[in-house]
Amino acid sequence: MVGLASDRDQVTTMVALDTVGMSIDDITTVVVGESGPVLAKAIQDKTIAAYAGSANNLAAIDAAGIPIRNITPANVSDNPGNSLVMWAPRKAEISDVVQRFLKAYAMATHAGILDTKTMAAICKKNVPEQWENVDIGLALLDFAVYKTNLIRTIKRGEPQPDVWARVQAPYIALKEIPGPLDPAGFLDASFIDGASDYETAEVKAAIAKWKDANKDILIQ
Repeated sequence: MVGLASDRDQVTTMVALDTVGMSIDDITTVVVGESGPVLAKAIQDKTIAAYAGSANNLAAIDAAGIPIRNITPANVSDNPGNSLVMWAPRKAEISDVVQRFLKAYAMATHAGILDTKTMAAICKKNVPEQWENVDIGLALLDFAVYKTNLIRTIKRGEPQPDVWARVQAPYIALKEIPGPLDPAGFLDASFIDGASDYETAEVKAAIAKWKDANKDILIQ
């Protein structure tokens, strides 16, 4: 039995199975959701033998003390993660807001590397419901900072058309897309320079200011 975070994860499972000559008909699937404790119990009780979901879901399982092993085929793991999508006709209308958001996003991810514990305290203050179990919160944050948001291109967020072109083959074979799509038709690098338009000193100053104003809730 393979547990799925949601129905949409069935396609990813189909792609992974296809790389080893199997199909979705060769296994049984069930949607088990994204709750860390629920996932951990499903694995402990052997309700599911494997799980298909996001990196955050896997971090939640790991934080619950359940040893897991990544069995995703390497060529399936090589994909453009954390992609953001914009409706092209509205680009001119909302470009300023999007540019400022992406700059804030870039500075926040940089802050996570510079001072992970302070970022944890910020997250706990603003989204307390996700930090009822501090260990799980820290595990998710560490995973985000050091796995999903590390810079793997020259500039943060830089499009990788070669990867987008390479991952299409199994989706074409499974008829999820009609045929090869030119990445130039949907990738946009126009926000990259603006998102990186800041100095590390600015980020450090913002962290220091927040810490000074929130000394009583810092995580040691």
